[in-house]
Amino acid sequence: MIHTRLEGLDLDKEKWVDMLEPVLKKYNSRTHGTTGMSPNDARKDENSIQVYLNIRQHAQYKRKYPKLSVGDSVRTYIKPHTFKKGYHSSWSKEVYRVTFIKNNQYLVNDNERKVYNRWELLKVEGSEGRDG
Repeated sequence: MIHTRLEGLDLDKEKWVDMLEPVLKKYNSRTHGTTGMSPNDARKDENSIQVYLNIRQHAQYKRKYPKLSVGDSVRTYIKPHTFKKGYHSSWSKEVYRVTFIKNNQYLVNDNERKVYNRWELLKVEGSEGRDG
């Protein structure tokens, strides 16, 4: 978010440091949608319960995933590295096929011999998966 704001100022690479403080001040003073208050207000002890409730209210706990069958095309989830850039996909570029299902655990033909949980697979419609 802050990176985007700095990038939008279209400054020389050397001058972004000078703008960091005012951009951060503005960012931390604005109301954020998830918490319902600014980060400056959210840090206050008296707001901690309200912040928790607001975040919990916005959380999605009952995700529904499309059913997968053997032969379906999927992408696999890529666990992010510590300093992963936000513009890199969390899903594999390669499309695979589900080869085996048992007790909501899935094998795909990705040559890793890894058992995947349902949330680690993204169903891809209308794409040919890897055959072997």
